[in-house]
Amino acid sequence: MVDKNEVQHSIKEIFLVMQGGGAKGVAHAGGLIAIEEEMLSIKGIAGTSAGSIAAALVAAGYTGKELADPKAQKHLFLRPPFGTEEGSLPYSKPTQLFTPLGWFVLRILKTIPGVPNRILSPFSNRWALYCWWILIFVVSAGALGWMTLYEPKALRALPAIIWQSLKFAAPWLLLGLVFLFVWGLWGITSVRNVRKIIDRVIAKKLSDRLKLAGINKDCNITFADMDLVGCPPLKIIATNTATESLELFCAERTPDVAVADAVAASICLPIIFKPKRLIFTRRTPFADLKMKGKFLDGGLVSNLPAWALDEERLLHPGVPTIALSLSPPAPVNNKFWFAALTGTVVNGSSEVHTRTPNKILTVALETNATLLDFDMPATSVYAEVAAAQARVTKELSVALRGPVVLQQAVSELHKELQAILDAFRNHLYYPNPGKDRIRIGISVQRGNSMKTLSTAFTAGYRKADPDGELTVLLKDSHAGAAWADGAVIVDDFGSGTAPRFPV
Repeated sequence: MVDKNEVQHSIKEIFLVMQGGGAKGVAHAGGLIAIEEEMLSIKGIAGTSAGSIAAALVAAGYTGKELADPKAQKHLFLRPPFGTEEGSLPYSKPTQLFTPLGWFVLRILKTIPGVPNRILSPFSNRWALYCWWILIFVVSAGALGWMTLYEPKALRALPAIIWQSLKFAAPWLLLGLVFLFVWGLWGITSVRNVRKIIDRVIAKKLSDRLKLAGINKDCNITFADMDLVGCPPLKIIATNTATESLELFCAERTPDVAVADAVAASICLPIIFKPKRLIFTRRTPFADLKMKGKFLDGGLVSNLPAWALDEERLLHPGVPTIALSLSPPAPVNNKFWFAALTGTVVNGSSEVHTRTPNKILTVALETNATLLDFDMPATSVYAEVAAAQARVTKELSVALRGPVVLQQAVSELHKELQAILDAFRNHLYYPNPGKDRIRIGISVQRGNSMKTLSTAFTAGYRKADPDGELTVLLKDSHAGAAWADGAVIVDDFGSGTAPRFPV
């Protein structure tokens, strides 16, 4: 994450990217708290779906603890502009992001897949589970045996009864499935409440800054408004069904779009939400284009959009990027292939979309929440936030302080070697003034590199040195052999051999 041009001073600014994931997005609050405790200033922020909600609020000035504070046991819905007072938003929990009917249906859909599992696996203890299965088998076999011995007529009539029941129920079941299918294609619920909440909370946070800038509005805050009052660049991703392409909402491309509309478009997960209709002007380097159409969840095209801040990284090449992804605690291997495929479509592109030529640290926030766990108890929410905070704190500690420690080690080693040579100067050591120099360098594997080592920390090098930013192969190089084998390799220029000393 940090190269040798950065280790001479502490990092104060970062670019931040946040992934979508429905209710799992509560973990972003923990990541934000950890970032804020490191006193890192956010110079630009991008997000998709649930990540776009957090991104918009952070860009407006909300802190991680204002979103959810595990220590104070408070979250966003317990703070203004939410409440019962006149003019406040009448919401107190995340489930109210949906319409009452919409959440009722979603709750049923969320419950159905777990019913067979709760029946067949009600116990976590293995022996208790075996006993439960034996009980089910014994009761079923006993009932069948009793009917065979004592009610043979009823047993013979049972298939006919089952068949008649199926004939009666089948049309109604088919009609219900068709209704749910059509309703799902249309969308179970709308993003109206989400749009209203995001717009109000942003306006509330920016009210004073908007007035100072001469903007007299308390709703429909646009990307241009946020840019004018000095908010960090905000990038939000959605799927444009009209052009069958990705849509990037930001101050440069869509200045007149309300941020709340962009967030609402970005979270429109198919089946759950109705597509968001938008009409706006998209600016390009060549012409302004009139856009009109329906928008769906941005996670379908780019769920961790680090690329959206490429232009900002070009302007500020020394500023690293932190990407907060969302993942289950362990690989899930028991999903049906279609469910696994859907998850792969949403999350599988993250590695590609976080590839940048600049420094980037991707932190996976492991969460036990699922996509629709909007009814999680507050205690579970705070636990998720605290776990995410601990994870990001640990990663940042290594990423921010590790390079500084290594650079200090190189510098100290350089001083010690120089002192040793100075002690033998003009006795055992006769330097060539102006030519002889001690140079110390540490090479490391960067990111996902599997075949190369790159020089990252140096002392005694000059800008004109051609090997100051050297990249070598792990195979067939002394540096690569030392790295792979955990050995110290010393070149003996007199004999041409390279003896190895195992560490």
